[in-house]
Amino acid sequence: MRDLKKQQIIDYVLEKTDESLWEHVKNQRIKQNKGDFAVKTKTDNILKYCYNCKLVWQKLRKMYKRPWMSYPRGHIPSYGKERVLCPNCKEKDNEK
Repeated sequence: MRDLKKQQIIDYVLEKTDESLWEHVKNQRIKQNKGDFAVKTKTDNILKYCYNCKLVWQKLRKMYKRPWMSYPRGHIPSYGKERVLCPNCKEKDNEK
């Protein structure tokens, strides 16, 4: 027969686990979930769809050589993106 005084594994883990450690892990999970939502909405706000050339494009930071970048057709869905002329199409319109 087994010794009834032996502690179960789960009881040992619960006894050794510090409450502050658990709170830290829980808070990290909450922060990660909030961050995922923020990234999705931020990406949709950054990317624009040009209704003239039908490309998805975005403005770039000043540290890049070009002020904007476009993506090949079909790589990024245009659904939910703001419809704005890209700088290339604006430049062509100004030349006319």
